[in-house]
Amino acid sequence: MESALFKTLDVGRGSFNIVDARTTSSVVVMQATFFRLIVIFMECLSQMDIKPGFSLEALTIGKRPRFMKSRQPYKLKLVIIVYNALQVYYNYWVLKQSIVEPIFWKYLFSFGCAQITPSEQQFYEILICRGFWNMTMNKVIDLLDTVFFVLCKKENNITFLHVQHHVFSVAILWICGKYFTGQEFTATFFCNTTVHVFTQPSTANGNPKAGGYKLIIASNRDEFYSRPASAAKEWRDNPFVYGGQDLEEGREGGTWLAISAKGGVIKFGALLNLTGEVTHKNARGRGSLVSEYVSGICTNEEYCQNLVNTSELYNSFNLVTIELNDKEARTIHCSNKPIGYQYFPNDTALAFGNSPPETPLQKVIGGKLKFLEIIQHQEDKDVLVNNLMEMLSCRDKYWPDDELKRRAPKWGECLSSICVKMQVAGYGTRTHSVVLVDWQNRMDFYETTMVTSEPDDPWKKTHIYRQL
Repeated sequence: MESALFKTLDVGRGSFNIVDARTTSSVVVMQATFFRLIVIFMECLSQMDIKPGFSLEALTIGKRPRFMKSRQPYKLKLVIIVYNALQVYYNYWVLKQSIVEPIFWKYLFSFGCAQITPSEQQFYEILICRGFWNMTMNKVIDLLDTVFFVLCKKENNITFLHVQHHVFSVAILWICGKYFTGQEFTATFFCNTTVHVFTQPSTANGNPKAGGYKLIIASNRDEFYSRPASAAKEWRDNPFVYGGQDLEEGREGGTWLAISAKGGVIKFGALLNLTGEVTHKNARGRGSLVSEYVSGICTNEEYCQNLVNTSELYNSFNLVTIELNDKEARTIHCSNKPIGYQYFPNDTALAFGNSPPETPLQKVIGGKLKFLEIIQHQEDKDVLVNNLMEMLSCRDKYWPDDELKRRAPKWGECLSSICVKMQVAGYGTRTHSVVLVDWQNRMDFYETTMVTSEPDDPWKKTHIYRQL
């Protein structure tokens, strides 16, 4: 039965008037406004470049919104700080307006139908009515979370759980407020508002719990066997940087993976090419990208912003940068196919390969699942490292793979394993790297690498331990 509190009028041509006679100072139900806001939110989601029949994986993989595809992410840090502060204050105000009324506590701890005296009836109805109105508007404002994710290019945060929570929160509150208004929702209202007074979401994680890790890296380098390179070491010209270095003539000093620590900031960089893209002989060496980032003074955000302007000077690349300090962690992926960069969430496993993150290879998806399974049992460091090295040495094929077949029609199946071995072509995986940074900034850099041009010859093992 429709609540007596609400008197509904037909909405025609955008004009409406839905007001209760006893609450003329505030609009109780604004159907047109409500649906317009929902339409705006769904239009924002429609900008996600997701094909029909999307699933949870389609959302969590991070399809890039068409609106932001060719735009740089907006700098909304201050806006979001102000937004979160206002949200906390708004929830506090809503909660305060309710708990000061004795009748609120009567309904909160009532497990049945509380008895209402005639003198309480009108006051009760107005109190519940205003509560539903405030809560509904609060949840409508919450939809801005998704807008911020899109504008900041953090679309990986727009998971299925995030979408369904925000959409259904608004819809359920509106439906209950219009058709089922009553005291039975008082406890839910109290709990939800209280939680939002004391919590706001954050993706930063520069300070894990004791015994945990700030960073766990497992990486393979695929390259021609004959290309000369040094094993992981402390760099002579930059003693705060650790990693292998390219010794190819004209490319000396570049690297595919390195980590550094200076001034309380830890930087990690890794470089991957994109299979099947056109290459140019006179392009700049891509190995300098990681070297410049980890040894320079720019943050990964600043570095990627600058790189976007010169990215066409290089052959196709995926550059993964991670920056850690005592307060936060920030992961940014930058590429020139397509040109741009995007932020990725922390406190979760990320996997990158020789294709854009939006279209991961099957071995990248499979490797991520194996990685997650391994790090769930990370109590013993030696066991953790051994299991990660075994994963990096796995030659099981993830085939068929439509994306890899499109990029490498001739060699796709040979490239479909985590550890590649193509002796006929003189190409394959020649370095396994595992990097750990624990909660006290103690780094373990493990590497197993080829020292000759023959993959069947003994490989060199290196372990670097440093207090960063």
